Amino acid sequence: MKHLFQSFIASLLLFLITLCAVQAQTTCPADRSACANEAPFALSGASPAGGTFSGPGVSGGMFSPALAGTGAKTITYTYQDGGNTSTCTFIITVNPAAEALAVLGVIPACVNDGPALPEQYGTITSFHTTPAEPISVSWTGAGITGNSVTGYQFSPAIAGAGLHNIYATATTSHGCTSGPFASIIAIDGAPAVSCPGDMTSSLAATAFALSGAKNLTVRGLPSASGNSTTDAGGIYTGPAVNSATASFNPSAAGEGVHQITYTVDNGCGPAASCTFNVQVVAAVPVCPADRSVCQNEPAFALTGASPAGGTYSGPGVSGGMFTPELAGTGAKTITYTYQDGGNTSTCTFVITVNAAPERMEVLGLIGVCVDESANLPEYFGTIKSFSTTPSEPISVTWTGAGITGNSVLGYQFTPAIVGTGFHTIYATATTSHGCTSGPFTSEIAVGGAPAVSCPGDTTVSVLDNAFTLTGAKNLTISGMPSSSGNPVTDVGGFYAGTGVSSTTAVFDPSVAGEGVHRITYTVGDGCGPAASCTFNVKTSPMPVKLVSFAADKKENKILLSWKTSEETGFDRFEIEKSENPKKGFVKIGRVAGRGATHAYSFLDNSAIVPGAPVYYRLKMVDLDGTYAYSKIVREAVDGAKVTTVYPNPVSGELSVISQSYLVEIQLINLKGVTVIAQKPERSKTNILDVSRLPVGTYIVRTKDIDGQIYKSKVAIQR
Repeated sequence: MKHLFQSFIASLLLFLITLCAVQAQTTCPADRSACANEAPFALSGASPAGGTFSGPGVSGGMFSPALAGTGAKTITYTYQDGGNTSTCTFIITVNPAAEALAVLGVIPACVNDGPALPEQYGTITSFHTTPAEPISVSWTGAGITGNSVTGYQFSPAIAGAGLHNIYATATTSHGCTSGPFASIIAIDGAPAVSCPGDMTSSLAATAFALSGAKNLTVRGLPSASGNSTTDAGGIYTGPAVNSATASFNPSAAGEGVHQITYTVDNGCGPAASCTFNVQVVAAVPVCPADRSVCQNEPAFALTGASPAGGTYSGPGVSGGMFTPELAGTGAKTITYTYQDGGNTSTCTFVITVNAAPERMEVLGLIGVCVDESANLPEYFGTIKSFSTTPSEPISVTWTGAGITGNSVLGYQFTPAIVGTGFHTIYATATTSHGCTSGPFTSEIAVGGAPAVSCPGDTTVSVLDNAFTLTGAKNLTISGMPSSSGNPVTDVGGFYAGTGVSSTTAVFDPSVAGEGVHRITYTVGDGCGPAASCTFNVKTSPMPVKLVSFAADKKENKILLSWKTSEETGFDRFEIEKSENPKKGFVKIGRVAGRGATHAYSFLDNSAIVPGAPVYYRLKMVDLDGTYAYSKIVREAVDGAKVTTVYPNPVSGELSVISQSYLVEIQLINLKGVTVIAQKPERSKTNILDVSRLPVGTYIVRTKDIDGQIYKSKVAIQR
């Protein structure tokens, strides 16, 4: 038994091995046909599944008839079974599809045209295939009658006027179809028109486009929007009508009633027309309503008259503008003139100019004390009263810091509310006609009781120039404005003391002399008791006592020489030079002091412009660093003459030219008698008439603005 079972198992295994060794067989789908205009489709139906298709028009398991082209196309199916490859083939026949040979534009037709083959009206005129084969065409759409057996017709009367589509579908003998293809037909009916109502135009109106007439029969031709349109092809005719632009010119037509004709002829029946009238009349202007304005209003443009385009005239009118101030108060009649063709017509209206308030009195800045009682703002303000011409009631309102009250209870200004300083209050005046002026400013300076401060003590040299005292302040802010418009301090105070001019606040060390001088600064502004403070100015002696200091020209150099009578604790002299003292000095040398009375000198070897004056001073420095300045001396070296006279000799006019401004000119004869004297007003060039003087030698003596005197000889000859 066991032996039989083992034999069965061995036979079964042999069968299975034999079965697996048999090669798989492929089977292809049946042959088929397709149309050339079909969309690509998936290939299927071969077995076993999982193989690949190849051949004309095949890609990725898809078959494209258009890519394959017409005719029988052999398609191969390949299957891989382990290491074995098997194939089969089948045929796909691609039949041609119909193609339209000609496509026309929109076809016009009349609604009363007789029926005809649709090809006569449609845009599709014929079909063909490659290779050629019989084709049948079916038609559908508005106006199509018949069938493929009896034939097709298109009847415009059935479709009616308008824009229509008919459709052609072509079928080959193999059943391949193309379409439907649209044929566009524009059908016109016999024209029927309507005109607008009669109208009126001004004689002076510009030419305008005629509109409103319509072709009531719908046209099939499309507009820009793609929709069918009406009123196409009509024309306007009549007097002064431009048919090309459909415009009417009233001035060319003239006054009267003019008949305009609108005509439509679209070729689909007799022309249709209608008429309407345009009456041309001379315009009658209408003026704007009367109005009133205030005299102080700005100029404004006159408007509101119709028709527009005329001219305004009357009091205060210029260039279409009305100026109330120019017109003056009262009722002013304004005329509007309109030219309509050859006709002139006018209308009038009234502008009443009401008076505006005017200030009668304007004072300057008002000064008050902070502790003054409240009072009417007119009492404190610069605005005292208002008036109008002609006279009428005026109400005044006040605003600003320190103002209380209202128009019913009255207004007050209280200095204590605003405090010290510079303040402005404002008055606005209103007349019974509502004309306002303002706000006008009233400037009030509110001062408080003075409080002062003085500068610290200072030391100056007894030889220093006089100078203005500064630094003392009135610590109570005054309302008086500065040039910047802000409140300032130190108003109304004055200085007093030895060497002080109280009127100019100038201290002169030479007047005060050596020593310590007490200066008092006092402020009294009337808003409380005066306040004062003091400070000291010490005038120190010079480090040395200078006996003389002079400058003399030495060829092209300047020699400075000076003498001292006393030197105590003295260190040195510093020599300073300037071409213009107002622009300052520069140090050019140094000479040590010798401790006793001595004579000194210093030669300026620097380049000096011939004829140009130079200025020198000594800075005298003590051992402790204190110093003082000497007086300023002046000199000029020869070269180009400081004063030139020509011609020389002279017979008529003598020119006197200087490098600096001359203030005095004298012509002196050899006896010392001045024969000509002039006092020029800051002139560098002057003319002397010597034509009547005796011949001989004369001296020209000049004095410049710096006090320098120059002399030149001149000969008078004939």
